[in-house]
Amino acid sequence: MAMRNRLKTTDRISKWFSISSTLCPLCNAVDETHAHLFFSCSFSKTIWDNLKILCKLDNVSCIWAEIISGISIQRLVFGAAVYYIWQERNLRLFQKKFRCEETVFKIIVDIVRHKLLSLKIKRSVESVKAAVIWKIPLMSSNGENNRNQNYDDNGIK
Repeated sequence: MAMRNRLKTTDRISKWFSISSTLCPLCNAVDETHAHLFFSCSFSKTIWDNLKILCKLDNVSCIWAEIISGISIQRLVFGAAVYYIWQERNLRLFQKKFRCEETVFKIIVDIVRHKLLSLKIKRSVESVKAAVIWKIPLMSSNGENNRNQNYDDNGIK
């Protein structure tokens, strides 16, 4: 739904119903649109900026169409970020519950890390780098998980 711009953001809802406020529930500063909610909003931007550093996506734009064509880990991060930003928006709107950017960021990182832990990832230069960033074990050359491997910041054992 998010990738097709079909989520019921307040700008879309206001076309059919009269609503009291169209302000973004995350920042309360600008009218909520799809693009604003996920990328322009100060709350979402903080989360994306931290995720982009973690995923080595420093030069990726914040334009929706350009982001959805990344590789697997980036797509996993993208999907988790969209899901949890949307969840935070709904918690604020309907339950009046608030979490800070750092909390939502940590949830996203934990979810992605747990998903990566469930995968059997073969050893390559890129997978070793990802293992260091996400703190996940890799398959050894004999097919066993290396759970106690220590790698430096360059992915070298």
